[in-house]
Amino acid sequence: MNYRFLGWVALVLLVVMVSPFILRLLHSKVFKSKSKGLLKVIKALRTIHKPLGLALVLLGAVHGIGMLGRVRLHSGSLVLMSLILTGVLGLAFWKKKDKRALMGHRVMSLVTVILLLLHLFWPGALFRLFGI
Repeated sequence: MNYRFLGWVALVLLVVMVSPFILRLLHSKVFKSKSKGLLKVIKALRTIHKPLGLALVLLGAVHGIGMLGRVRLHSGSLVLMSLILTGVLGLAFWKKKDKRALMGHRVMSLVTVILLLLHLFWPGALFRLFGI
């Protein structure tokens, strides 16, 4: 199996998952349009957000274990832990409608994207910086 390809698929899934937030932000703050078509796209992306999140965690785990051959601390494992925490906060918001959980979910989404960029451009960061 091509585990590197799974990593790229995971990246595409993450982009699709954060796109409703980015599109909504662009729609309301930048373009300030009343486009019904864009709102339909955002709504469709929101409906697949939760299943994609679960698929992303599973795909990321398979990618990481497949690439490294075992579980160990790596920049990718930080991304995976961040994804899991983001999902837990998202579920907390979905269940309890607590605004703090939503804000935590959004902040952790940003942290996840930053960690993913670190993983893409400097996968051995933890080893180079900390000898791990």
